[in-house]
Amino acid sequence: MDSATKQIFWVTDNTISQRVRTSDFDGRITTTILRGSKGPFTGLTIDAQKQRLYWIKSTDNIATSIFRSDLSGRGSQEVVTASFITSIGAENDQIFWAGRNAGGNAIFQADINGQNQKVIQVSDSEIHSITIK
Repeated sequence: MDSATKQIFWVTDNTISQRVRTSDFDGRITTTILRGSKGPFTGLTIDAQKQRLYWIKSTDNIATSIFRSDLSGRGSQEVVTASFITSIGAENDQIFWAGRNAGGNAIFQADINGQNQKVIQVSDSEIHSITIK
């Protein structure tokens, strides 16, 4: 949700086509801004300050990637490839995600280009959600 522009964003998946959609807070105007056909979109977050949209795309439920674009879906590019990404967050030129590495489940951090990746927390349980305040 982007409270500055009063928009809500969400992902849909009908097993044939995946979409990122947006509407105003009243739901009157709904627009599809991204479409995919290979692998589901499984997570979504917005960096409202930088006006960027980030989403998770899975190709086989193991290999996953984080993509980003502007809020209209333009300029889409892959920025991170990792295993089992379950959640993402973004703020001020930083991306955070939950996924797996050789040590187990973890929360990772990288810059907006996916560079300078590091583990910031390791967990013995699967991490399902990240929220940035």
